[in-house]
Amino acid sequence: MRIGDSLRIIRETLKIASSYVADVTISGGRIYYTDFRSAKVYCFLLNGEEFWQFASEHVRRSRGVAVDNYNNVYVKSSESYNLSIIQHHGKDNQTLLRESDGLSGPSAVYYDKEKRTPHMQ
Repeated sequence: MRIGDSLRIIRETLKIASSYVADVTISGGRIYYTDFRSAKVYCFLLNGEEFWQFASEHVRRSRGVAVDNYNNVYVKSSESYNLSIIQHHGKDNQTLLRESDGLSGPSAVYYDKEKRTPHMQ
């Protein structure tokens, strides 16, 4: 299956109206995705029910989403050059790295669940 086909299936299953889905990951029985334009991160259950949505300028123009062992979500913003963590319930967030820390350019985010550390490319 091609990536475009996977995104189409996810859009239809979750009834996503936006065509700006930038990043998708599935972890712990949940589907997480970012909307490139709206500066939002969404969490859905596998049955298509929205669990939470988080909006912040800190996740505008996201370029990566990853989930840790506790369902906390890591998002890399290519506009504000930061790496943020959104708590598992989708209500709180914290900026972990900023441009002043040397973070720059778009990159992918990956969470190594064995080593329990986020990585960026």
